[in-house]
Amino acid sequence: MRADYCYDGESHTAAGVPLLVEDMWGVRGPTDPGRPIEAVWGPHGLVCAGEPRRAGHGPIACDGVAVPACDGKLTKQVDAWFVTRLP
Repeated sequence: MRADYCYDGESHTAAGVPLLVEDMWGVRGPTDPGRPIEAVWGPHGLVCAGEPRRAGHGPIACDGVAVPACDGKLTKQVDAWFVTRLP
């Protein structure tokens, strides 16, 4: 998984960085809800961003627009298909 948050080809991770994935259907996960949320993904892409996979990456902006921060509540919304968490 590349962490291409903005679908612009820029990867925000590196090979070998561990990641936990869960989905709304229960095929993957659930993961430990105490682990930091990296991102929440919906049918149209990134819903919100949390703690980045790589140190040194600050808040995510796509086309100059800041991506909302994940607050945990978004993982229960209908548009949250996948949640990626840091181990």
